Amino acid sequence: MIDWVHSHPEMLMHPLKLYPILVFMCSRPYEGAHTYTFTYDIQQADTIPKACDSAIPSLKRELGKLDISALPWNVRQRLFPYRYKELVEVVRRKPSTLCRMLNAETAIVDAILKLGTTDTPRLGLEKAVLQATRSLAVQLKRLSQEFNFSDRAEELVRIATEQLSQVLTEVR
Repeated sequence: MIDWVHSHPEMLMHPLKLYPILVFMCSRPYEGAHTYTFTYDIQQADTIPKACDSAIPSLKRELGKLDISALPWNVRQRLFPYRYKELVEVVRRKPSTLCRMLNAETAIVDAILKLGTTDTPRLGLEKAVLQATRSLAVQLKRLSQEFNFSDRAEELVRIATEQLSQVLTEVR
């Protein structure tokens, strides 16, 4: 999270845009007992509270790591680590941005899983990778209204195929 904030310092001046991104980055759908859950179930009513609750421990820690000393006082005070609950409450009251991000994340994970499980055998590797890259580019663009992440689709496919290859090697 710190690297992202340092590379986008302009976001620090826009708390209503920043807070959902911070909660999204710190939330963990798979925290707890061993599970095969990769994303939140976006159809469930408790998705937003669950995402917000899981972000709290990490958010407090990550806010404490930020160097906010050079920021104006009104901006700094919103990012003090002890204000993490207020930050999460803002996101709970206006969850639309977080919801959109969770929807896009679910579609991204689905595209990666389809690439590794059904599309490659059905379409062949070349067509499956092309289809996954297109799908990922669309979803990455939907991930945020402030930033266009679609140029990272090929990198995401590369990472996914490397991980799949590693798992297949370990299984054998």
